[in-house]
Amino acid sequence: LELEAALPYTEAAGRHWSAYREALMPYLNRHATEAVIHLIDNISDPRYFRFLLSIVKFPGGVELRKELANNAPKLIARTFDATKLMSPPPPAPLAAQLRFNGILLVHALCKRLPSWLPSRPEVLHKLVEVWASAERRERLAAEEHLPLDQIDESKLLAKCFMSYCRQAHAPADAAPAAAP
Repeated sequence: LELEAALPYTEAAGRHWSAYREALMPYLNRHATEAVIHLIDNISDPRYFRFLLSIVKFPGGVELRKELANNAPKLIARTFDATKLMSPPPPAPLAAQLRFNGILLVHALCKRLPSWLPSRPEVLHKLVEVWASAERRERLAAEEHLPLDQIDESKLLAKCFMSYCRQAHAPADAAPAAAP
């Protein structure tokens, strides 16, 4: 990641992707378990988080995405439950950023693996907790003071819930007809 930062055109127009990452994808997919563990363990570093998010969104990151989807408990522990499980607990701004990072990763997984969220009730429970939390209401009341990247929190949560509803409930026309 340090090498990429030193190279030209790796963060052009706010995009965090370089020509070297596509060549790295087969290796990351082959060693997805180790890559996901390493990236989640270092998720409090914004560079590692951006790297993980960009790979989850990349169409070629299939194995890494599946591995991250299978590591939902660790993802929850490092993002949504960071204040409870990290020792010492992270400061409030870092905890808020980690929670938002968790929402971004869940949203990216929902887009690439639509059936994932209905199969992970523990993740859905965390999203509902965030949605219903007093902290979120306080953040909404002081939205003008939020970091720019966190303004879309409610929108991302709503998109995750809509993805869940689309996958978890069969359409009405697919239901068996009532007997006359």
